[in-house]
Amino acid sequence: MKTQFIHDQHQLTGVRGTYGPLGNVAANGCGSVALYNLYQLLGCPVAYEELLEEIGRGWFFRTMLAGLWGTSPWYVIRRLGKLKDVRLRYYWYRGRQRQEQKIGCHSFFLYLYIYPFGAHYTVGDARGSRLVVYNDTCRSGCLSGYYREVRALGMLVIGIEKIPFLSCAPAKKRL
Repeated sequence: MKTQFIHDQHQLTGVRGTYGPLGNVAANGCGSVALYNLYQLLGCPVAYEELLEEIGRGWFFRTMLAGLWGTSPWYVIRRLGKLKDVRLRYYWYRGRQRQEQKIGCHSFFLYLYIYPFGAHYTVGDARGSRLVVYNDTCRSGCLSGYYREVRALGMLVIGIEKIPFLSCAPAKKRL
Protein backbone atom coordinates (compact mmCIF):
# COMPACT_ATOMS: atom_id res chain seq x y z
CA MET A 1 0.00 0.00 0.00
CA LYS A 2 1.37 3.40 -0.99
CA THR A 3 1.72 5.86 1.85
CA GLN A 4 -0.33 9.01 1.32
CA PHE A 5 -0.03 12.12 3.48
CA ILE A 6 -2.30 15.09 3.91
CA HIS A 7 -0.10 18.16 3.49
CA ASP A 8 -2.76 20.86 3.49
CA GLN A 9 -6.03 20.35 5.36
CA HIS A 10 -7.45 23.49 3.72
CA GLN A 11 -7.86 21.46 0.52
CA LEU A 12 -10.36 19.20 2.32
CA THR A 13 -14.07 19.94 2.62
CA GLY A 14 -15.16 23.21 4.20
CA VAL A 15 -18.79 22.15 4.64
CA ARG A 16 -20.18 22.95 8.10
CA GLY A 17 -20.97 19.82 10.09
CA THR A 18 -18.17 17.71 8.63
CA TYR A 19 -16.20 18.02 11.88
CA GLY A 20 -18.72 17.92 14.69
CA PRO A 21 -22.02 19.79 14.36
CA LEU A 22 -20.39 23.24 14.09
CA GLY A 23 -16.94 22.59 12.62
CA ASN A 24 -15.59 21.67 9.22
CA VAL A 25 -12.58 19.59 8.24
CA ALA A 26 -10.75 22.36 6.35
CA ALA A 27 -10.84 24.82 9.26
CA ASN A 28 -11.01 22.57 12.33
CA GLY A 29 -9.75 19.08 11.38
CA CYS A 30 -6.02 19.41 12.06
CA GLY A 31 -6.17 16.89 14.92
CA SER A 32 -7.59 14.19 12.68
CA VAL A 33 -5.09 15.08 9.94
CA ALA A 34 -2.21 14.79 12.44
CA LEU A 35 -3.44 11.38 13.63
CA TYR A 36 -3.89 10.20 10.05
CA ASN A 37 -0.38 11.32 9.02
CA LEU A 38 1.15 9.77 12.13
CA TYR A 39 -0.51 6.43 11.39
CA GLN A 40 0.98 6.59 7.88
CA LEU A 41 4.46 7.26 9.30
CA LEU A 42 4.15 4.38 11.77
CA GLY A 43 3.20 1.96 9.01
CA CYS A 44 -0.32 1.46 10.43
CA PRO A 45 -2.35 3.04 7.65
CA VAL A 46 -5.93 3.93 8.41
CA ALA A 47 -8.42 5.48 6.03
CA TYR A 48 -8.95 9.17 6.77
CA GLU A 49 -12.70 8.66 6.35
CA GLU A 50 -12.63 6.08 9.18
CA LEU A 51 -11.07 8.64 11.54
CA LEU A 52 -13.68 11.22 10.57
CA GLU A 53 -16.50 8.74 11.15
CA GLU A 54 -15.11 7.83 14.58
CA ILE A 55 -14.83 11.49 15.56
CA GLY A 56 -18.28 12.20 14.17
CA ARG A 57 -19.89 9.35 16.16
CA GLY A 58 -18.48 10.66 19.44
CA TRP A 59 -18.12 14.35 18.62
CA PHE A 60 -19.25 15.41 22.11
CA PHE A 61 -16.13 13.86 23.68
CA ARG A 62 -13.77 13.98 20.70
CA THR A 63 -14.10 17.61 19.64
CA MET A 64 -14.13 20.92 21.44
CA LEU A 65 -17.13 23.26 21.24
CA ALA A 66 -18.95 20.87 18.86
CA GLY A 67 -15.98 20.87 16.48
CA LEU A 68 -15.64 24.64 16.17
CA TRP A 69 -12.44 24.56 18.24
CA GLY A 70 -11.16 21.37 16.63
CA THR A 71 -10.08 18.11 18.21
CA SER A 72 -9.95 17.49 21.94
CA PRO A 73 -6.37 16.94 23.14
CA TRP A 74 -7.71 14.24 25.48
CA TYR A 75 -9.07 12.29 22.52
CA VAL A 76 -5.73 12.53 20.66
CA ILE A 77 -3.74 11.44 23.73
CA ARG A 78 -6.16 8.59 24.45
CA ARG A 79 -6.04 7.37 20.83
CA LEU A 80 -2.22 7.49 20.83
CA GLY A 81 -2.20 5.49 24.07
CA LYS A 82 -4.03 2.66 22.30
CA LEU A 83 -1.24 2.20 19.76
CA LYS A 84 0.67 -1.03 20.26
CA ASP A 85 4.46 -1.23 19.99
CA VAL A 86 4.83 2.52 20.40
CA ARG A 87 6.57 4.45 23.18
CA LEU A 88 5.33 7.98 23.93
CA ARG A 89 7.10 10.76 25.84
CA TYR A 90 5.34 14.03 26.68
CA TYR A 91 7.05 17.43 26.85
CA TRP A 92 5.95 21.02 27.26
CA TYR A 93 8.14 23.18 25.05
CA ARG A 94 8.63 26.93 25.49
CA GLY A 95 11.30 27.56 22.84
CA ARG A 96 14.52 27.37 24.82
CA GLN A 97 17.56 25.55 23.45
CA ARG A 98 18.06 23.71 26.74
CA GLN A 99 14.54 22.30 26.57
CA GLU A 100 15.11 21.11 23.02
CA GLN A 101 18.11 19.11 24.22
CA LYS A 102 16.01 17.56 27.01
CA ILE A 103 13.39 16.42 24.51
CA GLY A 104 15.99 14.23 22.91
CA CYS A 105 15.79 12.15 19.79
CA HIS A 106 12.61 10.49 18.65
CA SER A 107 11.62 9.24 15.22
CA PHE A 108 8.32 11.10 15.16
CA PHE A 109 6.65 13.96 16.98
CA LEU A 110 3.08 15.09 17.38
CA TYR A 111 2.82 18.81 18.10
CA LEU A 112 -0.04 20.79 19.53
CA TYR A 113 0.97 24.41 19.59
CA ILE A 114 -0.88 27.42 20.86
CA TYR A 115 -0.50 30.69 19.00
CA PRO A 116 -2.14 34.09 19.61
CA PHE A 117 -5.36 33.30 17.71
CA GLY A 118 -5.81 29.54 18.16
CA ALA A 119 -4.06 26.19 18.21
CA HIS A 120 -2.86 23.66 15.64
CA TYR A 121 -1.87 19.98 15.51
CA THR A 122 0.94 18.78 13.26
CA VAL A 123 3.19 15.73 12.94
CA GLY A 124 6.95 15.78 12.45
CA ASP A 125 9.25 13.17 10.97
CA ALA A 126 12.73 13.48 12.50
CA ARG A 127 14.33 10.41 10.94
CA GLY A 128 16.35 12.38 8.39
CA SER A 129 18.84 15.19 8.81
CA ARG A 130 16.02 17.77 8.90
CA LEU A 131 12.67 17.86 10.64
CA VAL A 132 9.81 17.33 8.15
CA VAL A 133 6.47 18.68 9.37
CA TYR A 134 3.17 17.59 7.80
CA ASN A 135 0.19 19.98 7.47
CA ASP A 136 2.36 23.01 8.24
CA THR A 137 5.62 24.55 7.07
CA CYS A 138 9.00 24.15 8.73
CA ARG A 139 11.73 25.85 6.75
CA SER A 140 14.33 25.71 9.51
CA GLY A 141 14.35 21.93 9.87
CA CYS A 142 14.57 21.95 13.69
CA LEU A 143 12.18 22.25 16.63
CA SER A 144 13.37 25.64 17.90
CA GLY A 145 13.16 27.11 14.39
CA TYR A 146 9.71 25.62 13.88
CA TYR A 147 8.56 27.09 17.21
CA ARG A 148 9.69 30.56 16.10
CA GLU A 149 8.22 30.19 12.61
CA VAL A 150 4.71 29.46 13.91
CA ARG A 151 5.00 32.09 16.67
CA ALA A 152 3.97 29.57 19.30
CA LEU A 153 3.17 30.67 22.84
CA GLY A 154 3.65 27.10 24.00
CA MET A 155 3.80 23.65 22.50
CA LEU A 156 2.84 20.18 23.71
CA VAL A 157 5.36 17.85 22.10
CA ILE A 158 4.80 14.10 22.09
CA GLY A 159 7.93 12.17 21.16
CA ILE A 160 7.06 8.88 19.50
CA GLU A 161 9.22 5.80 19.03
CA LYS A 162 8.10 2.63 17.35
CA ILE A 163 9.35 -0.32 19.40
CA PRO A 164 11.04 -2.86 17.10
CA PHE A 165 9.07 -6.03 16.58
CA LEU A 166 10.40 -8.82 18.74
CA SER A 167 10.46 -12.19 17.04
CA CYS A 168 8.39 -14.86 18.74
CA ALA A 169 9.94 -17.65 16.69
CA PRO A 170 11.51 -20.39 18.78
CA ALA A 171 15.29 -20.47 18.94
CA LYS A 172 17.02 -23.03 16.73
CA LYS A 173 18.28 -26.10 18.51
CA ARG A 174 22.04 -26.55 18.63
CA LEU A 175 23.42 -29.70 17.05
